[in-house]
Amino acid sequence: EAKAAVLIGDKGYVGLNLQNTETVALSRKNSKSKSLPTPLKRKIFTMRRRVETTFSQLCDTLNAQKVFAKSFRGLCTRIRLKILSFLIAVYVNLLNQKDNILLVKYALFY
Repeated sequence: EAKAAVLIGDKGYVGLNLQNTETVALSRKNSKSKSLPTPLKRKIFTMRRRVETTFSQLCDTLNAQKVFAKSFRGLCTRIRLKILSFLIAVYVNLLNQKDNILLVKYALFY
């Protein structure tokens, strides 16, 4: 049976069974199930670090957790604006050839 999507997660996703979704998760150290190959583990850790950094930047620098919207449409608009401002800062860092383009505070203070 072909799966519609692949979900990559951490140890919390071990044993999770979702319909039409293949889950790839890092096993716990005390797990009896077979472990993933080391190169795949490194790739997952690299991707996770990028995602965690992005969420951290959105929350800390752009206050994504504090959205004072009065309607659902206003909420969607404000979240979109915060994500857009993050992407613009990443692009500015890319143009300025910064080492870590995800650190948006460097885009603000050139």
